[in-house]
Amino acid sequence: MKKPIILCSVILMVILLVSVSCAKTPTPVPVFRQDVIEKTIQVNESQTVNGITITLERVELAPFAAMFWAFNIPPDYHLPQDRESPPPHLVLPAEAEYSLDGGPAIKAGPSRFRFYEEGMRHSWKYLDPIPKGTKELTFTITRLGDWEGPWEFHIPIGLTLDEIDIYTDAAQTISASIGEEFAIGLHVVLRLGPNWVESHDDNMLALVGDSYFIPDDIANPGLGGNKYFQFKALKAGKTKINVILRHGTTGPVVEQKVFNVEIK
Repeated sequence: MKKPIILCSVILMVILLVSVSCAKTPTPVPVFRQDVIEKTIQVNESQTVNGITITLERVELAPFAAMFWAFNIPPDYHLPQDRESPPPHLVLPAEAEYSLDGGPAIKAGPSRFRFYEEGMRHSWKYLDPIPKGTKELTFTITRLGDWEGPWEFHIPIGLTLDEIDIYTDAAQTISASIGEEFAIGLHVVLRLGPNWVESHDDNMLALVGDSYFIPDDIANPGLGGNKYFQFKALKAGKTKINVILRHGTTGPVVEQKVFNVEIK
């Protein structure tokens, strides 16, 4: 009669040990590295192969991962309004790979995708970060569902923050030559909610780096840091960059700055 009791006790101890072990397993957190490129590149380039067009929208090079987003409209695409999930023929994962400066291909795997009324958005997230010194990315979508590619995109990375002037004081006039790149840096505490949004004259400046964030403390990336916007001077003259700190796109403005730019 004692054997079942002993067996039950052993099973109970195993369950308790597993529960304690699971409870102590830490939640993975992003590892911010200083030897990698931090930049968001708006690509918005389309390639058509075998009648199928795919647009690579943007590439985000973060200190913990590289991420890619693409969009396409499959043939005869129609998303029924009365279904909880899309029909099977619209489940079209895209296989992709990428390379650095013409090196060997690195598998990005199948895309995650979401459906919209106008088409499908694909994403490849949490790939290895891109090391500093890389000059060009080649991103290739090799297959979309049953359609063979390749849809190949060449993405020049351009200059990084280490190679350009950075302005953080709005009282200082920015001086740049035509074709020169520079950045503005704005401090923000992410956990408080508001974010910086910029506006500029597209005839005078091109936003080439969109925005990216470098934490004050790499060990605590959510506490605070600088958000950067990288620009390229296009035309001689004077112009302004307006930046506002606000919650969302319509929330109240917390702070506002104006950077004056002189292009020679």
